[in-house]
Amino acid sequence: VRLNLPRPYLPYKDGTPNFADGKIRLDPPPRQLEFEDDLTAEFPLRLVTPPAHHFLNTTYGPVEVIQALEGIEPHVKVHPDDAIRFGIRNGELSRLVTRQGSVTRKARVTNSTTAGVIVVEGTWWNARGQDGQGINALTSERLTDLGGGSTFHSNPVRLEPAV
Repeated sequence: VRLNLPRPYLPYKDGTPNFADGKIRLDPPPRQLEFEDDLTAEFPLRLVTPPAHHFLNTTYGPVEVIQALEGIEPHVKVHPDDAIRFGIRNGELSRLVTRQGSVTRKARVTNSTTAGVIVVEGTWWNARGQDGQGINALTSERLTDLGGGSTFHSNPVRLEPAV
């Protein structure tokens, strides 16, 4: 059924009339669930794998212009504190290890991530990885407990210089 909504439809553009401060309330308020895979001494970092900035999906993997925008090859973003902690140097190869597997990526030491979290932007074709491995070699096939989605953003990982 087509709804005859005004265009543009902006129902909360000026807040909500239900509360004096104009804020929207969620009832009950959402709560964050604890991670099922805790960090450990062996796997002390959290790996997140969002899509690469210029890739919508792997369809764009072979497009050289887009690869150039992303820096030619996949990389791992590492906070400077973690780089020092784990002996990682900017521009050098590093090895990422989870219970599922390992991959090699060039390190980009940057403040664009949080200490304790490394970021490998995904949707690169496996062949573009320095070792021919795709980032999914690190991720679990387990589904989330809420919604049955992927666990791409909750994988404990170890980071070490590639030897």
